Amino acid sequence: MKLTNKHNLPQAFVDAVAARPYIRKSTLSVTEMADPLQKTILTHRYFDQLEEDAIDRVWALLGSAAHEILARSTEGAQLVEERLHATFATSNGYITVSGQPDRIDADHRLRDFKITSAWTMVYRSRDIEWARQLSYYRVLATIATDLEIQDEAEIIAIIRDFNQHQAGQGSYPEFPVCVVPISLLSLEDAYKQMFDYCSQYLLHKGSSDEALPPCSPEDRWTQPDRFAIYKNNTVKRASRVFDSEAEALALLTDLQAEVDGKGKAKNPTAYVEQRKGGPRRCEDYCPVSRFCHQHQSELRMQPAVENPFNNDE
Repeated sequence: MKLTNKHNLPQAFVDAVAARPYIRKSTLSVTEMADPLQKTILTHRYFDQLEEDAIDRVWALLGSAAHEILARSTEGAQLVEERLHATFATSNGYITVSGQPDRIDADHRLRDFKITSAWTMVYRSRDIEWARQLSYYRVLATIATDLEIQDEAEIIAIIRDFNQHQAGQGSYPEFPVCVVPISLLSLEDAYKQMFDYCSQYLLHKGSSDEALPPCSPEDRWTQPDRFAIYKNNTVKRASRVFDSEAEALALLTDLQAEVDGKGKAKNPTAYVEQRKGGPRRCEDYCPVSRFCHQHQSELRMQPAVENPFNNDE
């Protein structure tokens, strides 16, 4: 993977974030197994052609620094930052899976540190992903060690953008460090998921881009179109936002019909704004989207945008 420096950051920073382990194609990591299969295979296939800018590694740098400091606390721990391995033998071949849990404590509870945003905590948007990751760590620990691990794990979430003025309001975190209880999958279910992923990876890693298993809408973080109501063209915030265009238009009709005491329309410039949905991960967060047949095919099917400066008529 090529590291760029589009924002002309100091070379010392670029060098610091450049240190990143090369993806070994003979193994899978627990982190990769949390991703859609298509993304993992394309990442391995096109790794040398991928680009990432140094500025996009800021949070990864902070996370690595925090983990380095937290790993120094070993008192009362049975295992701290130890890389574990297990080999899965499938009908499609053998492959080794590796993972490095942050710690397993003396109470046999698996605990993992996460540097994350407050809104991740508000919407609990990564709970399922975290539960799968920690469940896979438990499988590796069970195979590679003699430790028996509890069914309940914990995420120690460190909020990088904590706002004291919002603390405790609604579901906003009360403190900049939160303990999130995580119910792990059963060992049998977690092992089966890992086994199936390994089997499918080995089956499809030699397939053409076009033949790779497509990502699901959930994998792609697909959002539906939404429809926002504005009372006039000067306000910046919508009055209401609907998933249904019909509901938005019904409210628009009501707003346009409102009159004041003199019979004058109160909201003559009210309007509906369509907010386009789509696969947010593909559009903004997936590093291999430009190599992905599924995403690129959809882009080719979209209608071309007319050139407003075309004077051929």
